[in-house]
Amino acid sequence: MATTESTLSSTEKCCCGGDDSSSMSTSSTPSNSISTTVEPHMVEYNSLTGCKELFSTNPNVVVPGAIYIKNYISEEEEERIMKLIDSKAWCHEICRRTQMYGYTYYHTRHNLPTMQPVNESSSNYQHLDLKEFDWLIERLVERDGLYKTDYGNPTQCLVNEYIGTQGISSHVDNPGPFGDIITLVSLNKPIYMVLKLASNENIQTKILLEPRSLFVMKDDSRFKWKHGITHMKQVYVPSTGETLIRDENYRRVSLTFRFIKTDGTKKVTNEDPNADALW
Repeated sequence: MATTESTLSSTEKCCCGGDDSSSMSTSSTPSNSISTTVEPHMVEYNSLTGCKELFSTNPNVVVPGAIYIKNYISEEEEERIMKLIDSKAWCHEICRRTQMYGYTYYHTRHNLPTMQPVNESSSNYQHLDLKEFDWLIERLVERDGLYKTDYGNPTQCLVNEYIGTQGISSHVDNPGPFGDIITLVSLNKPIYMVLKLASNENIQTKILLEPRSLFVMKDDSRFKWKHGITHMKQVYVPSTGETLIRDENYRRVSLTFRFIKTDGTKKVTNEDPNADALW
């Protein structure tokens, strides 16, 4: 399998399946800019022993197909993204603010996770150009080979903003309209994501999504495991020993990249009681 050049240091990339030294090698470059050969799609974990410090519960739970990479983007890139999204209009159709770049969906009911192709006349979503994230999609697809599917590159970036203790209930992104691989970039503040086996929710764990990190869901982690954002009032950060309070000034933003399978999308009306639940 071909490797790709990256700038992730061995301390930055977390192999969530044991020792990550076998999947990367370090070249002789200055210590402040370590160049590594990384195969992030090989960082799947069969156990979580490689990054136990990120887990608040059950660090030995097996979640096949998930990938976690620390510092996937730089602080400068994070700042650039935050400035970009804050310069755009936000949608307020659900309990948290969102933006959609590229292919656009919207929630039809506030109490149900139902989405459908956007009707501009009945939605306050502003169409935003996915080209704003071409550089990041190129990194995901071309440099790191994370979207090796039959569908192609991501066609949507969903931006979610979480203020204070806002979260999202555990769910599996509907396989009907959405592709086989979902990638998540976290910005600004850390948050815990809960992972639950859909067939037995007693099997679960929580992982700390750090700012600038990348979390990838494919295979079982995509289709057999639910994921959600907790409403915990505090966030313990193991790397610093800090406990952060999620007050009204606590802001975390996420970028979710997905491929939209338009041919498999069911178009529904607001009155359709049998609308498929999409996330």
